[in-house]
Amino acid sequence: MKHDERQMENSKNESSNSLQKLKMAVVDDSADDAARISCLLRKCCSEAYEIRCFSDCNELLSGDDHFELIVLDIHLDKEDGIEMQKKLQNHTSYIVFFTAYPTKIRFAFGYKVIGFINKNDPEQEIIKQLDQIKRDYMDDFVTLFSNNGIVQIRRNQISKVSVENRKIYVYLADERVLRITNGSLGKCVETIGDILQKINPSEYINLDHVRRIEGQKITLINGVIVYASRRMRYEVQEKYVRRLR
Repeated sequence: MKHDERQMENSKNESSNSLQKLKMAVVDDSADDAARISCLLRKCCSEAYEIRCFSDCNELLSGDDHFELIVLDIHLDKEDGIEMQKKLQNHTSYIVFFTAYPTKIRFAFGYKVIGFINKNDPEQEIIKQLDQIKRDYMDDFVTLFSNNGIVQIRRNQISKVSVENRKIYVYLADERVLRITNGSLGKCVETIGDILQKINPSEYINLDHVRRIEGQKITLINGVIVYASRRMRYEVQEKYVRRLR
């Protein structure tokens, strides 16, 4: 398989791009609440994160950005955050609900939902919860040896790992491609960990980056299409469905 010029250029510049800012989003129709949670996120997270605010989910969905975390209000002016979370899943790694109605929380459990924050809690309590979320989900890095040196990548940024023409490539959510220089495919997969699912003899994917599965055809959230082998398709489908429950 040949890479297009953009992919190869991304691979060559991977060291500088590894410092590219990751994105977080706040979706809240209250400008005051959005500003408050954005301020608290900035206190908890490093300058590596860019935080964007949206007044509703459709505004966020109108773009193609992928967010590491979406902080989502349950009660939006014209939308139900609990219902909209299903549409947001392909645009984020994790969702945290931010609500003044904690009694609604029991209805909000869903795929990629990792927490709930009560708007009525004091600032220090919210910061404590955000710090815990960051430690548990946002600080999970893996060290990879590439043709441009050693890079550290957030583990859940990895969408696919494959062998092509005897070379190992790691594909990232932001379309960067890293060529791995040490070890075998098995060693690379072992280093990255159990986020990866084998789909055929030469490819592994991150099930968190799957948009849909249609038989052997698998569409990732960045639009890339891969194919499971006949032998692996049922295992892949089963594990993906189990993840959605």
